[in-house]
Amino acid sequence: MLFFSDTAQIFLPSPSYIVFALLGCALYAFLHKPHGRWHRWRFFLAGLFGWAYLSSAPVFSNLLIAALEDNHRRPAAISGAKAADTVILVLASGRVRRTSEGTGAHPDEAGWSRAMAGIELWKSTGGKLIFNGGPTTSSGYAVADRMAELARRQGVPAAHIVVDRRAENTYENMHYALEYTQGSNRKVWLVTSALHMTRAMNIAKKLSITAIAYPCDFRANTSLSWRAWFPHHNGPKDLESVLHELIGIFVYRIRGWL
Repeated sequence: MLFFSDTAQIFLPSPSYIVFALLGCALYAFLHKPHGRWHRWRFFLAGLFGWAYLSSAPVFSNLLIAALEDNHRRPAAISGAKAADTVILVLASGRVRRTSEGTGAHPDEAGWSRAMAGIELWKSTGGKLIFNGGPTTSSGYAVADRMAELARRQGVPAAHIVVDRRAENTYENMHYALEYTQGSNRKVWLVTSALHMTRAMNIAKKLSITAIAYPCDFRANTSLSWRAWFPHHNGPKDLESVLHELIGIFVYRIRGWL
């Protein structure tokens, strides 16, 4: 089934058709008579083809994702007894959207993965499980609330759960976390997507929060096949994710947040 699904992706109109159309145009321009209109655009078309191919073949975006995710690895084992002053900070991820059921805050794939990782970690460490961040609906219900609901259903007592809805970006996530992470003997765990962990940990360091990285939602594929060299719908989606992080790191450095 996986083979047929991946093959079907190749034959969908985008991005494979765009890549091969640009390749054809570039070749035609190079072979066209000198000083003709097509010939003048040959290098521009070749550049467009190169960018379209690099952004749509999953192998290239996968390399960038792996490079960021390798900066922080999940601890192989969690040692020590459960402690009441342990803090597990889980960064929320999701969106507010309107459906036939009304307007609601919904975690995305990363949000659910982070929630489950935080719950699993809490079962080993105890302490406070803090779900931090929006977005928030007009009624004040946040993505963090949905993640906290999952924790309660998974057996985490309500008294051990904290929901902080204020943050609208990663810097605010960590800034508002300061009030929960102070204390010389307090162990702080930071739970977020592996791709997002570099930015979050750098902000924590900037704010003098000593945290232990507990990444989840790993995206880098360690078993790519030859099909990864061909245009695929997952290529642009994965590239968007890694560019989002790289641009975020760049902008945060300019703002002095890292």
